[in-house]
Amino acid sequence: MRERGWRWSQATVWSVEKGDRPLRLAEAVDVAEVLGADSVADLVGAPLDADIAAAIAEHRGSIFTLMNAVAAFEQSRVNIVPHAVIAAQNGRVSEPALDAISSTPEEVIEVMRKDDAQREQPRMLGDASDLIASIRAQAARGEH
Repeated sequence: MRERGWRWSQATVWSVEKGDRPLRLAEAVDVAEVLGADSVADLVGAPLDADIAAAIAEHRGSIFTLMNAVAAFEQSRVNIVPHAVIAAQNGRVSEPALDAISSTPEEVIEVMRKDDAQREQPRMLGDASDLIASIRAQAARGEH
């Protein structure tokens, strides 16, 4: 882009790719040529592609949320330990504390899966390998 007269840096490219900086039409024409596209239209995905990109972005946000929730869950377990130790030093065993310390995120997810299996409209996808195979086969056949 610099060779075409634009004052772009790597940070500019990154900002445009992330959507933090708008791409001006005149820039888009040069970007299309630099990338070997026939036109600016080739750079713009179809509405379905935009819908998929939005769903994927939402999914990535959910991953971040889940990671934070797991970290908070684990921290809550760690926070219980000193209280359980003090209780033990005073000759008491706190079964609820020991139960909380022993619980894991995996166990919580398993309980959610069992609960979900009882629902008429499941909320969890579960193992998606069969679904993925079906989607790939449908795409190969070109079905709409």
